Amino acid sequence: MSENSNEYENFTALASRLGLSPAELLVVTHKVGLGIFDPNYGAIDLSPIQIAKIIQYVGERETDEESQTSNKKPKKKTRRQQINVMKAKKKSNEEKDPLTVREFETFFNLSEEEIRNVCEENDITISAGNHTFSKVDRRRLTIILTNRKLNGSLTDAAETTIPVIEIKQVNSLTPSSVSVERAVHKRISVLARELETDEDTLHYVIDALQVRIIHDRFEKVEVRHEQAIKTALKAMANLPKEFNDRGELKLKAIASTFGVPHARLVQFCAERGIPIRHTRYVSPHGGLRIATLLDSQDVIKELNRTDNSATSSSITSVVTEESVIETPTVNYQGISLTRQNFKEFSFENSDMRQVDMKFSILVQANLKGVDATDGEFSRVQAALADFSNANLSHARFDHADLSRSSLKNACCIGTNFSNTNFRGADLTGANLANADVRWADFSGATFSNTTWVNGQIINSSSEAVLAI
Repeated sequence: MSENSNEYENFTALASRLGLSPAELLVVTHKVGLGIFDPNYGAIDLSPIQIAKIIQYVGERETDEESQTSNKKPKKKTRRQQINVMKAKKKSNEEKDPLTVREFETFFNLSEEEIRNVCEENDITISAGNHTFSKVDRRRLTIILTNRKLNGSLTDAAETTIPVIEIKQVNSLTPSSVSVERAVHKRISVLARELETDEDTLHYVIDALQVRIIHDRFEKVEVRHEQAIKTALKAMANLPKEFNDRGELKLKAIASTFGVPHARLVQFCAERGIPIRHTRYVSPHGGLRIATLLDSQDVIKELNRTDNSATSSSITSVVTEESVIETPTVNYQGISLTRQNFKEFSFENSDMRQVDMKFSILVQANLKGVDATDGEFSRVQAALADFSNANLSHARFDHADLSRSSLKNACCIGTNFSNTNFRGADLTGANLANADVRWADFSGATFSNTTWVNGQIINSSSEAVLAI
């Protein structure tokens, strides 16, 4: 070391004094412009000027880091963290609320008899063992007693049995937070257990009543339909068991079971959009809907009125009970019916213009004479369906299954049938002018007097029966 070694400092010693490793100090020397490239940099001595530069740079960097740390905003909580905090607060609030009859007595300064009277008036159940309540009943009782306390009356039950939706903390009379959560949906599995039936039967009833199923984590229905479903389950036992070869119910048998005139029942179905075939038959789903609606004695009395002057305009003609009554026309125009099960359903003569039925099931459905212009039928399953005399112009049937279906005399001008399955279908007299049938499968299909003007037949299977 030189004579002025007391003014110099070893590289490694300086790094230790500054709380840095020799490698970190080497990086600092390059940042302050000191070109140290000696492989044995740990053994060299640094001059006072070099040491001053290094110390100044390290001090400024520490100051900047401290200011950045102090000005750093707290990290925003994720949605999951916020939910957990809310749940913890809710649980903490619930723990403060009264749980037993004795705690309600203390909290609201009431006697046990008064508490039990309020519970009896409002159908609130008290557990026989530990005198506690269910979570829902506890909230209801808290709200009712709070309202009565605020109103200064514990005698007028009529005004206090209807709870408010939500009550925040009001001075010291209300618990920390009281709210009533009204269920909007109910799981189908839970509803089946409550009604003591299986889920398959419940699904059948839901399909018949055309109740929308909410496909969430679990299949659910809206609570407002629960009463109708209960009525339908009860009405299933009253339905006649007389079916024709197509599995349809006789409308006369239903009319006889419920004691209503056949002609009035036809009118009743027309007014409520229940399709019937030849005024004689109705699908099992339609029969269940009729039985559900006829569960009311008021409806039956109305149908048995002798005054038949108020006939429905949707029925073309009603002559006698034995006469031919034309099927009423139902308007489905522009309605979205995607992903629905219409197996064996009858849409005969219905207005289905611009209807959306993508991904729906139309197996053995009756669509005779329907007007489905510009309708959406992509990927429908319509095997054995009847589209005779239907107007399907400019509709979309791409990737649909129309195997063994009937399109006799159907108007399919400009219809998109690309990738459609026509195996075994009957297209006798159909008009397919300007239709798009690319990659369609016509294996075993029947053609007779079929119009193909400008129709596109590209890469289609041609194993068809040409009955000319």
